[in-house]
Amino acid sequence: MKYQYWFLCLKGIGNVTKKRLITYYGSAKELYAASEESLRASHLLDERQIHTILDSKKDRDPGRALEVYLACGGRFVTVEDEDYPKMLLQVHDRPYGLFERGVSEGIGERTVAIVGARRCTPYGQKMAYDLGYGLAKAGYTVVSGMARGIDGAAHQGCLDGGGQTVAVLGCGTDICYPKPNAGLYREILKKGKVISEYSDGTQPLAEHFPARNRIISGLARQVIVVEAKEKSGSLITADFALEQGKDIYAVPGRCGDAMSAGCNRLIAQGAGVICSVEDYLRECMETEGLQHQKYVPKESQNFSLEKEERLVYSCVDFYPKGLDQIQGETKLEILPLLAAVMKLCDLGLIQENFKNQYVRLG
Repeated sequence: MKYQYWFLCLKGIGNVTKKRLITYYGSAKELYAASEESLRASHLLDERQIHTILDSKKDRDPGRALEVYLACGGRFVTVEDEDYPKMLLQVHDRPYGLFERGVSEGIGERTVAIVGARRCTPYGQKMAYDLGYGLAKAGYTVVSGMARGIDGAAHQGCLDGGGQTVAVLGCGTDICYPKPNAGLYREILKKGKVISEYSDGTQPLAEHFPARNRIISGLARQVIVVEAKEKSGSLITADFALEQGKDIYAVPGRCGDAMSAGCNRLIAQGAGVICSVEDYLRECMETEGLQHQKYVPKESQNFSLEKEERLVYSCVDFYPKGLDQIQGETKLEILPLLAAVMKLCDLGLIQENFKNQYVRLG
């Protein structure tokens, strides 16, 4: 175990090379014991990499380093272990191992990744939440990147649905990124799993995130893109999914809407279309030969609304509407309209996205 941890923490050697070294030597323990002559004879390493391995064996005791890591609450899994995610084994440049925190159960094969924009619309946020919630109820694990927006909504929906969710980070698992998701991070640690190919203390550098997307797609049977601009990190995940032979689904949006341009493009290129959570879940279950149970969305709170409030609420949707447009559709006087809008905001049913622009939240 200490040799696996040593090799997992070894920097300066890429994942493909690590894969070849394990194939050649059979295990991290045998690699650790290899002489300089043996490393050269393998013809798998350049001079810098040979010295990296040799120097790493001088710098610290792998057993002591492992003790310190485990004492901090961390765990890890490598390709040498039986519980390494089977879906990830099929990825060409899979990581040798993963650092993890949270529940100890392994990651199964009934997994779906949900990704999308950080600056998403309320509509996209609700779709991500409902998909996460519905997949959890159907027994699936939801994988995402714990970013703000779509990722966070998908994780939260899965947790609220009683499912296990997996957050793949672009930093060490001991670091919550982004910080505003601290509450979600703590909840995932209690009910799900946080994983990373980066060791503890590794900061969330920009170059880490495109690479971590291959793990998100690699862990999943399918990848769902909820909202994405024409150029989006979510589309990088979709590209990885295509390379890995995974199915891609996208939630369609309005033509000309920048937040849906990436999703609409994926659909035009042949991605599956999610027209409703119910239809998508039925297709998933039928593909597995399982009986589909009707999807029941999370129950909304029952609010006692006055006539004007019901009228305004029925008018507002998931795309911003200005007060002038709402007044034109409801025919209400300005004072009753403002009172109804304030009440609906207080109840958490609508919110003001921009100055005098309102959207529905539920």
